[in-house]
Amino acid sequence: MDYQSYQTLNLYIDGHGSSIFLPFSFTIKPQKYSCFLLLYYLCNVPENESCEQRQCSYTLVQVRSSSRRSPRNCSSFYAIHTCTFIHLRSSHSFQVHEKLCAAETREGASFGALFGSALLLGIISRRRVYYEAIEYEKERNAGFVSPFGYSAKTVAAAVDTVCSIEWYMLLALKSKEASSAVRIWRWNGHLIHYTLTGDEGPALLLVHGFGAFWSHYRDNIHNIAQAGNRVWAMTLLGFGESEKPNIVYTEVVWAKLLRDFIIEVVGEHVHLVGNSIGGYFASIVTCLWPALVKSVILLNSAGNVIPGYSGACHSDVRQTSGAAWLGARFLSVFLRLNLRNTVRSCYPIRSDRADEWLIQEMLRASYDPGVVVVLESIFSFDLSVPINYLLQGFEKRVLVLQGMKDPLSDSRSRLAMLREHCEGIVIRELNAGHCPHDEKPEEVNSIIQEWVVTVESEVLTTSSKR
Repeated sequence: MDYQSYQTLNLYIDGHGSSIFLPFSFTIKPQKYSCFLLLYYLCNVPENESCEQRQCSYTLVQVRSSSRRSPRNCSSFYAIHTCTFIHLRSSHSFQVHEKLCAAETREGASFGALFGSALLLGIISRRRVYYEAIEYEKERNAGFVSPFGYSAKTVAAAVDTVCSIEWYMLLALKSKEASSAVRIWRWNGHLIHYTLTGDEGPALLLVHGFGAFWSHYRDNIHNIAQAGNRVWAMTLLGFGESEKPNIVYTEVVWAKLLRDFIIEVVGEHVHLVGNSIGGYFASIVTCLWPALVKSVILLNSAGNVIPGYSGACHSDVRQTSGAAWLGARFLSVFLRLNLRNTVRSCYPIRSDRADEWLIQEMLRASYDPGVVVVLESIFSFDLSVPINYLLQGFEKRVLVLQGMKDPLSDSRSRLAMLREHCEGIVIRELNAGHCPHDEKPEEVNSIIQEWVVTVESEVLTTSSKR
């Protein structure tokens, strides 16, 4: 038998079967609760090694274990209960290595890349993974688990991943029980919170800014829907009550999230509304996938205006640094201590709108598992592709609502640049701060409703001429 042709493992755990791609070839006689793959990860895949180093040269071996765990050597696995398997040398790069290569940009991310799907589907018990990881840690430390952290990075990765998945599943359940308006969508295995209001009419998708969530549009969703629209609002990955997985967050990752939400959930092209960094993500979607977008409404959007920009492509590959790791931890503490003042500074006209509910929601999210990973993205954001380039060719379908009292930008200078280099866009100046939709909801709602009616009539006219 040519074992080199066997590049998948038919793994049976808790009576369920799953086919998993591996960076080597072997066969196994499955036994119930055979978690050797997990233990291989814990023992043999140090997070600081490259994928090339992980492609070790294995010789043909056969391991038979009647004990709970077999002794480890350079070419064997750990096994739970009795199982027999054959493992061969292989120089091929398989799908799992591609996943690991992508995951290596974050320490500990390879565990989710390898086991995320199996954990979510219940093929591998999350509690079993947690138990085995802790048991392995105890074996390394004379029966104890140190209160100062785990001795193996792989153990930390396994425990953190399982705890994070459990946390966000419980959080999603609690949110749905508390409000019938909350809906849950799973994107790439991660839980995303969103809401929908309205039964008919044009589709709008509202995208919040950094540190916010879908209910930041608390006084916009129903009002806009009552004007004959269907309104979706989502909480981006890494924010609010949506999941915060151990990945490298980039503007392209969030743009892909919006793209997939439009395709899979909304099911038709939309009017994209984005505040702050959410406006920048909406602009990227418009640039990369214009067929999904009817119009763009930017509420104090992030992003620069650069005259004569020649073009460059975004990348969703981003390395994190030690400085970002440290900076994110200092930033998380600073934001928690200064959150109230920071939020209120964004509401210079109506400070009462920066109420206790809003602050407590933001504060709660700042303690979620994985929030520091999200904050690291601040230090690697690439906003070098300017708004005027992203919206090129789409200007006549762009509405800019700018709060002129925004403490985070020079609104007058920004609008002057937009008028000069984004010919055709519509600009409305508002007496508001960084979040005009929440500070002046009645005014913003009215403008958005009028805009949607205008664009829809133009679309209808264009379609009838065809």
